[in-house]
Amino acid sequence: MELRFELSGTVLFKTNSECVPTIGSVVEIRTDSYKKGLNAGSIISVPITDENPPRFVFTEGDIAVVYIEVNGYEIIQEGPTPD
Repeated sequence: MELRFELSGTVLFKTNSECVPTIGSVVEIRTDSYKKGLNAGSIISVPITDENPPRFVFTEGDIAVVYIEVNGYEIIQEGPTPD
């Protein structure tokens, strides 16, 4: 399945995985795109909560796509500023 980490509808990072982070876990990702002052290349920590649980979508082709909202993220390392 494909995991897509998004912020306000913008996918910041995506990857293939055989499992989905569970409620209560914390995930660290390096963002691939810029959104709302969060630079591409930033490392962020994201709690997986029951307020914003992973959303499973089975209508986008042959594999399941799981959307994980990254609201409440914490910046671990700021990415480079865009030119």
